Amino acid sequence: MSTGTSTQRSRALELCNELLADLDRERVSVSMAIQRLDRIADLVQDKKVIERVRWELDGFGLLAASDDVLVDTVTYWIQDGKLSPDTDAVNAAKEMKANFPSYRKLSLSDEWGLTFEVIDMGETIAFYEELVRDMRASKGRKYTLSYRGKTYYWNLSQLSKLLFGAQRWVYSTVARIQYEIEFGQIPVRAIEKTFEFVDDQLFRLVPAAAERLLVAYKNVQDSSQENWHNVADTCRRVVKDFADAIYPPRDAEQFGLIVTDDKYLNRIRAFIKDSVDSARVKQQMDTVLNLLVELLARTDNLASRGVHSGTMSRFEAERILIYTYLAIGDVIVLAGLGNRPDTDTRRVSLNTATFEQLRSELNLSEAVAGDILKFRKNRLFQSWDEVGDIRGIGPKILQRLRDSASL
Repeated sequence: MSTGTSTQRSRALELCNELLADLDRERVSVSMAIQRLDRIADLVQDKKVIERVRWELDGFGLLAASDDVLVDTVTYWIQDGKLSPDTDAVNAAKEMKANFPSYRKLSLSDEWGLTFEVIDMGETIAFYEELVRDMRASKGRKYTLSYRGKTYYWNLSQLSKLLFGAQRWVYSTVARIQYEIEFGQIPVRAIEKTFEFVDDQLFRLVPAAAERLLVAYKNVQDSSQENWHNVADTCRRVVKDFADAIYPPRDAEQFGLIVTDDKYLNRIRAFIKDSVDSARVKQQMDTVLNLLVELLARTDNLASRGVHSGTMSRFEAERILIYTYLAIGDVIVLAGLGNRPDTDTRRVSLNTATFEQLRSELNLSEAVAGDILKFRKNRLFQSWDEVGDIRGIGPKILQRLRDSASL
């Protein structure tokens, strides 16, 4: 699955669409297409594709030396006729041979045209493109490969097949990344929108809690187990701050619940019972809160037993953070404390609005409305950051659109 930030994925999607269009129209060489794929893979942080692209651009530099060992033209894994003591290098060579692209395995005839041998072609794609151009220009020039003491001939059709195989790999890889960004990241974008909404609302209701939640978000991305454990403590404090703001502590029981200072989750439940009429909504909120209670209780149990904080995993920290956002977000929306603009059907959507709606209902200029429609020809807006990238939409207009429109 493709990763990276929302902005990175958006840019990668643009590059995917452009590259696929150029490949369809044969407007780009294979080597140039691979260079552009390198940029896309870097944006979505696809390490496997990045590694493969490097091999294609720099040359695999590997030729079959025997049935089970490969020779690197730079680092020699066979020394004086014996295997190098570097077993890791030998294993890496075997793995590379197993994964060598099939389109780079060509059957070449010897100088008499009678015998054939399958050889892994390890030069750069740009080198083979140059050979193909020379062959087409010379109309008959022969190229040879000296290998294992023999001379082999290669021809235009074989190299063209190699280039076509590389092009097909690029196309399928770009199409896969495009699909993953378009559809595989839908849950990620949904979570990001929830995070953004809760952050905005908390800064309005409880600024200190919003700041703590941002710290927890950074800690969960860290590689330190101590910081992962701190996520639970921070989320617990955020939930209590939120409870203090919407339902302050009381000595007397409310709705059969103890709502003293330390019973902050009970206070949130009491707030829901007092603010929400729908039994279905109350049940939904109870489910989310119970999951959050279960996750937080685990960290309490670890602390009471004196278990070292390093036992907290990143997965557990992520779950606590996500459920904290979900619980607070649900309370805010379902209790009427705030409305998510992306769920308000009464708002004009920038992803579906006509030119006239953009002009009359959102009061945008003809130029800005036109640029929005041009953007939507390739894909829909996925974040407000992308809206802000439209020429003519400055901070003030962007804020006005966020207050009055939706995506």
